[in-house]
This record gives sequence, structure tokens and C-alpha cells, in this order.
Amino acid sequence: MSNSCINNGTSPFCTCQDYYGYILPEYKVLDTFSQSYNCCFNANLFALPATTTGDSWLRTYANQVIDPICRDLVSESTTDSEFKEKLPILYYQTYLVASLNSKFSSTAILQDKTISCGEGEIPFIVSYPNYHDENMNYKVLCSNQNINSLKDIKFIGTEDEIEYQINYIKTVDGKNCNTNECNVKYDPFRLEYNFGDKLYKSKASISPSSSVYQLWFWLIALIFIVLTGFVVFFLYRRGMEKYFKDGVSYLNGIHMGRGDKAKIHSLNNKKSYNHVDS
Repeated sequence: MSNSCINNGTSPFCTCQDYYGYILPEYKVLDTFSQSYNCCFNANLFALPATTTGDSWLRTYANQVIDPICRDLVSESTTDSEFKEKLPILYYQTYLVASLNSKFSSTAILQDKTISCGEGEIPFIVSYPNYHDENMNYKVLCSNQNINSLKDIKFIGTEDEIEYQINYIKTVDGKNCNTNECNVKYDPFRLEYNFGDKLYKSKASISPSSSVYQLWFWLIALIFIVLTGFVVFFLYRRGMEKYFKDGVSYLNGIHMGRGDKAKIHSLNNKKSYNHVDS
């Protein structure tokens, strides 16, 4: 992915690629202000869904959580079905984020060595997969809900659990943060040092190779099977054509007199046989 727009965004020749390295030009956009190219795969902003019903609620929600320069891509679709068909990776990323964010109230405030939320809320480290690469997203989100409501979160409108994990924040004295404001030992922007105990990990695979990529795997497998079938058919057809041409050549040879030689050879064999009998 050396020519990826993520790594080389100023190049007009950069590409947007998925987990398997396939180039997906439909996700590439130009930021006219910075004159750099971006790939519209992520839905990293926090917002609560205003509604979860209707045939275009997810498309509407996407405009709240994606990079503003990507909104024109989404606006090309008028319904969620169209959104899913044209930009499936962004669609499923938005769907996951909407389902997850609906269980939280806001993002936490990170400053100095303090992580804080509003009154009655608790900050948690929430991790979930990117559907376009092998990386994970990490957010510090606030929740005022019962801890049990943060377990077994499902895709909105389904019984399918989303892929995610929730950890407590580790306080300066090494305990799990259970209040709305906690002091941490390390800079809160070095989040990797402030992980507390695991509150919950979904039963669904949390690796990016699950979910959407299972669909990609079977699609690629189907394409491979079809292509293999075409190759086998082509080789079989070419072999049969050669066999047919050889057969025609043989018959033409008989027509040109080789049949007479065969008769003579047969008569000689018959005479030899009769000679032995006598």
C-alpha cells in the first residue's frame, strides 16, 4: 500500500485500497483546500443517531460521523440500499458506529492527566475494527447507562452482535475508574498505558477480517471458481478441437488412398494366416 492516499495523499496517482489490496477508486476524493486526496472509509466522529427508522436513516447519519469532504460521495445515494450498493465498506462502518454510539452519551474530555465525563457518567475505552484495513479504532466514550446495557450490543434492528471491546480507564493508583472524572498516571493521549480491566468483549470476532471481509472472501472465492471453470472449459474445448482435427485428418487420409493400403495389409495378414493353416 505504498501508493495509498493514506500514505501519499498529495499524489494524484495515489489509490484507495481495501484489506486485500484491491483498488477502490469510488472511495477517493480530493480535498480542494489542502489539495490532497483522501479515502472515505472511516466514520470516526461521534454523534447519536437522531432516528433509526426509515429507508435512509443510515445515509443521513453518515453525514454526521464521516469526514466532511466525503459527504458528497454519500449524497450520491438517496436511500440506504443505494448507499450499501455504492459504498459497502463505508456503509457497514457507519452501521457499526451508529449501533455502538447509541449506547454512549458523548466523547470524554482528555486533558493534562485527567479523563472526565459529565455528571453521572463513566469514561470507557472502546475499541472496534476498521473494515478497510487491519487496524482498530480506539475511542474514550462516556456512558450513563447500566454496565449490563454495554454488553452484547447488536447492529440496530438485528440480532447480530457487533465487534467491539470495552475497557475501564486505569486510575493513577492502578484501579478501574468508576466515576465521571479520574486522574491517570500517564498522559491521556498515550491511551495504550491507561487501559484498565476488560469490561466486555463481544463474542463476534473483533478482527477486521470478520464480518464484511467474510463477505469479500466468499465473493472472491466465487470469482475464482468461475474463472477456474472458464479456464478448464477453454482447455477442454481446445483439446477437443485438436482431437476433432486429427480425426478429420485421418479420415481425409483414408479418402486419399490410405484405406486401400489398409486393405492390402489386411489381405497379406489373411494370406499368412491361411499359409499357416495349410
